[in-house]
Amino acid sequence: MVIQQYQDPSVNRWLKIGFWYQEHKMMLAKILVGTLISINVLFWAYTFYGVSMIVIDVNNSEARTEELVAPLSDVLAVHTATAPEPLAIRELSVLSSASDAATTQAAVSRADFVAAVKNTNHDWIMNITYTFQWQGGETMPEQWILLPGEETYLVAIGFPVSGLPSSAELVADIAWERVKDQSILVRPQDALSGISVQTFESQSRSGITDISVVVGNASRYTIVTPSLVLVATYANGEVAAVWTQKPDAIESGSSITIQRRFLHTISGVHMVSAYLTIDAFNESTYELRGSGVTPF
Repeated sequence: MVIQQYQDPSVNRWLKIGFWYQEHKMMLAKILVGTLISINVLFWAYTFYGVSMIVIDVNNSEARTEELVAPLSDVLAVHTATAPEPLAIRELSVLSSASDAATTQAAVSRADFVAAVKNTNHDWIMNITYTFQWQGGETMPEQWILLPGEETYLVAIGFPVSGLPSSAELVADIAWERVKDQSILVRPQDALSGISVQTFESQSRSGITDISVVVGNASRYTIVTPSLVLVATYANGEVAAVWTQKPDAIESGSSITIQRRFLHTISGVHMVSAYLTIDAFNESTYELRGSGVTPF
């Protein structure tokens, strides 16, 4: 009797697969491990990349924020950019007072101090309290309102000295006032620009100098109780003499004559200028012709 061996095709296939697996299982294990390692590397690489991008974005955001906020938060820079320009001092002189008859500088007992100044700002008013200081002395405080763009002379008249000081210093304390509405400057600027010296005459004889000045008011306002600073200068612009005058009023369209005697010789006076100091924003300072006080 012949015994036939039964062979199932499916069993044969699984046996082949088993033999192949036995031969290649180390390689499959390596492939699996390599795949897992690759996935792990890719995962952590992506994680680190994401974290780095977040850090970079945060830094960029902070930098942009600082860049945007810096102009607003830098108070010093803002103040510097908007701060007014300081008082410009062009010249400072010390002169013998009108009442001083000394013939030498060492013998002078009373002196006048004068400084040519300008407010170079276009939107700041200077309320100035000032003194002149020199070695061994100081003048009493004086006040002046200096409008935007205005040039004038700050003076201190007739202070006792022991000989004419060779130099002095102007010390000014300024209260600043911002001009938000330029229209408030129209009246005082019109009044200031309307005051001028029309004619003058200077005569020196026997150690005495007489200066006569005609001051006119071309503005449309009568100026009530003004204070005038009159400055005589030489041809080179240096100050030759200075004095103050307080008339009752200078009517619009009219003029007044002012005379001053100096008890010493002043030769070569080239020009005399008049500078008006007033309470610029006081209604009672101004009058329109025939209409009384004019309110702002």
